[in-house]
Amino acid sequence: MGDVQGHKVITLKPSDSVTYEFAAAPCSTRTANDGAIPFNTNVSSVVVTAYKGKTAATTDVVVQSSVAANIIQVELKYPATNGGGKYQLRFALTLDNGEVVNKRFDELYAEEDAS
Repeated sequence: MGDVQGHKVITLKPSDSVTYEFAAAPCSTRTANDGAIPFNTNVSSVVVTAYKGKTAATTDVVVQSSVAANIIQVELKYPATNGGGKYQLRFALTLDNGEVVNKRFDELYAEEDAS
């Protein structure tokens, strides 16, 4: 199974506080490997954490998160404490069968305004 579906680079600027959506689609059949979660399951809850390298940055980047119909909404803000650079979002998806599936999104960048 793949990671959450997010097909673009996210770049945060110092004034940003924006919401992004990520799809956690189930596999199309029991034997297929074409989704983010197993066949015939749904995401019942999500915990989103952020890292800059190995440094935890969740409170600096993630404002809030929610899930409905396997679409994860994450409100992100510019990381004032950890500053510019590359970040990773990690998703702990609790499925309706009780299983926890871990996924990630690697294309989150924070850039300072050019002055």
